[in-house]
Amino acid sequence: MRLRHLLGLAALIFGLATSGQAQTPRPAAHMTPRVIVQAVRGGIETAAWSADGRTIFTAMGISRELLVWDVASGHIIDRVALPLQVRGEADVMKMRAMTLLPDGRTLRLDAEILDSSAPNMQGGRTYFVDVVTRRATVAPTPPRLPPLPADTDFSAWTMRWMGALEAIYEGGTDMNEAEANGLLPRLPSSPDGALQIVRAGSGIGLRGRDGKTRELETSDDFQNLDHAALSPDGQTVALLHPDEDDKGKPIINIDLLDLADGGLGDQITLSGSYDRLHWLNLRELLALPFDDSDDPLDDAAGGVPSDVLRVDVASGETRGRYPARCFVTSLADGTLIGAGLANCRSRVPDDRALQRLDGGRWVKLTGHEMPKGAHIRLIAASRRGGQLAVVTRLADGTHEIVVVDPATGAPQYAITYDDKDAVFMTAEFSNDGRILWMAGGGAVIEWTPAAPDKPDGTPATRVFEVGVTAPTSLVERRGELMVLGPLDDRIFSIDLASGTARPLAEFMGALAGGTLGNRPIRWAVSIGGDMTLWQAQTGQTLLTTALLPEGDYVTATPEGRYDTNMDADDASFRWFVPDEPFQSLAPQTFMRDHFTPRLHRKLVDCATAGNCAQVLKPLPSIAGLNRLQPVVKITGVEMDPKDAGDAWVSLEIDEAVNPKTRRRSGLYGLKLLMNGREVTRDPDDPNAAMPRTLAEWRKVNRTETDNGHYNYQLRVTIPSDGKLLEFSAYAFNEDRVKSESAFFSWKPPRQKPRQRRAFVLTIGVDAYAERRLDLNFAVADARLIGERLTAIPGYEMRRASLTTSASRAVTSEHIQNALSLLGGLQVEAAREMLTAAGHDVAQLEEAKPDDV
Repeated sequence: MRLRHLLGLAALIFGLATSGQAQTPRPAAHMTPRVIVQAVRGGIETAAWSADGRTIFTAMGISRELLVWDVASGHIIDRVALPLQVRGEADVMKMRAMTLLPDGRTLRLDAEILDSSAPNMQGGRTYFVDVVTRRATVAPTPPRLPPLPADTDFSAWTMRWMGALEAIYEGGTDMNEAEANGLLPRLPSSPDGALQIVRAGSGIGLRGRDGKTRELETSDDFQNLDHAALSPDGQTVALLHPDEDDKGKPIINIDLLDLADGGLGDQITLSGSYDRLHWLNLRELLALPFDDSDDPLDDAAGGVPSDVLRVDVASGETRGRYPARCFVTSLADGTLIGAGLANCRSRVPDDRALQRLDGGRWVKLTGHEMPKGAHIRLIAASRRGGQLAVVTRLADGTHEIVVVDPATGAPQYAITYDDKDAVFMTAEFSNDGRILWMAGGGAVIEWTPAAPDKPDGTPATRVFEVGVTAPTSLVERRGELMVLGPLDDRIFSIDLASGTARPLAEFMGALAGGTLGNRPIRWAVSIGGDMTLWQAQTGQTLLTTALLPEGDYVTATPEGRYDTNMDADDASFRWFVPDEPFQSLAPQTFMRDHFTPRLHRKLVDCATAGNCAQVLKPLPSIAGLNRLQPVVKITGVEMDPKDAGDAWVSLEIDEAVNPKTRRRSGLYGLKLLMNGREVTRDPDDPNAAMPRTLAEWRKVNRTETDNGHYNYQLRVTIPSDGKLLEFSAYAFNEDRVKSESAFFSWKPPRQKPRQRRAFVLTIGVDAYAERRLDLNFAVADARLIGERLTAIPGYEMRRASLTTSASRAVTSEHIQNALSLLGGLQVEAAREMLTAAGHDVAQLEEAKPDDV
């Protein structure tokens, strides 16, 4: 989570708090597996140890999350969302203290929250968490917190606190790390005093008595986002996240998320600092410079920012570059409108005019006059009808909202807003262009410019009181207005017919959201890289996707289905089942039954059609599934003293045993891979029949152990080039649950180069020769391919063809036998069968690591 992005927003907090009750905790689905992403949001504020020293608990207020860590492995076992209270403003929470109570089972967390009714806006809340059931409740009375530093209000204190976290976790420069750790809560040492928790990496580390620190392993972070913009057709969300190039210069990456299928298109990378995206049309995006410190009366960012870029979505190429302006938007015809830089920057020429881009140059809209001392604070343009609205702060602090002629800037309708403390953060026209909504902390104002005044002579406006703290997005969908903001932990919705609030959707840090076209599905994406889909009528969660760096993701449903583009051994996520509260399971544990490719698309389609029960197969119960996994270690690799081309890989495997039930994992199907390719297995009986039942599989793959322990050496042929080799090994338990993979890097001595061979196997089937097969490989094509692959530099060519003729067929069994020859499996039997069928495979032999 990029804390710097939130610092400017924190200064805008205002609104009235209302009393409320803690949410009723939802009962845990006792046997439903949950995906646990191995990443930390924003750092760690407080921590505590379990009584036995095997577990650490950490908390972060802004994410409202408690993490449960396994000390031995460094894995995050569980993530616990702390409950909300129904209030009229966001919590903006900071964790000040965490202690394990004398019962050894209850955690007490004391938090500092925003309370705008208090003199210094400092409020408090205490949570109690059962460390076994993870049930979290809110105490009826708030804690006694340390007072804020002298002459500091909650907003300034929050900015200083975030600056401390940023100094530790993001390289911030507001203070050094020692000062930051001095400001934040002190972290505890282990019950035996041997280990001290320290803030390190993206989360925590453990410092021993020798002064050495071991960072607990996490996958760095979620994919933090600065902005999200929905395409005009409502199907694609453009996601912006900042980065740096190899030389440390700022760049941005833009991902295009297809809401219908969950896919990410080709990433667009642009040089420069940009913080906002704006769709011009379905083919083009604007990349806009923006700074949260944008008020010239309150320490605005200085200097001229990066140019505005017009980007082609399909190619990622920049099609236009224009001088920057404030609050840039576009009319329905694509014309760009902006305000002079003096409206949002310091140390720039005093140009505050409303402007239009004309021929690559900004020109003043002459019909719009700026009052003395005034600043434009927002511009909103309608997608239909060409309406243009300008929100201007006058010299006395009041606001004037004017709908102007987009061609000249001449005023057409105008109202004033007299609250001098108001800060408008976003404005949006209705889909038909008739209504303008403006939002600030705690409220949304609705104005119908062309409507006649009310009977009392006041303008046609309504005010909707909502608890939003820093709204940045307003979305009209099907008679409601959604209000979203990155500092809030809820999405607010207003029924436009009645003007009343609809039930809140709990969602942290929303950047964008809405309804998925005409489908009965709502969606939202967060600043922290989460995307959630809900069933529109019931509010039931359909799926949640965690976006991770490098375009990785993991998608999961409440019942435990999942999809991911990461491999089975990726460390970015693991599994948790509530019946074993301190066990973390490997990512591949439930792959066999729960992995559902294209889950997002399938769920969107079946939720629309109302037939998910038929489309998605029922998940089997895991109640009887053996989740114990054998522990595999690669202890060493040595060259074979007699055969220079071979090496021996030594392994140790231990069965896992449940100390309570004495149930064992068993050991089955050991596999060894070299550079990601399987090279040997144990047991390995090439004549064994393909098992069709679990009992048959166990019989074929069972490995006998010596009282649960197994030492073994596997012989492998290695390449002769002397390059570094990456070995990995894994096994299965009695229920075919894969163990965690063991890894070992080894650089063999360089050997005398062996002749490298390239095997070319072509297959051709003519339809007229064998009508039962339709492989789309004609005999002539196979011959042509074989001829063109007659030579690969540096390789001895070995060729064979499986083709049909008047007297010769090609069957799937023939193809399997040819591949068996290359794989060294049942070589003699395969060769005899192919020869008897009339195929010449004399040049096919077992492929070695030097071959291709």
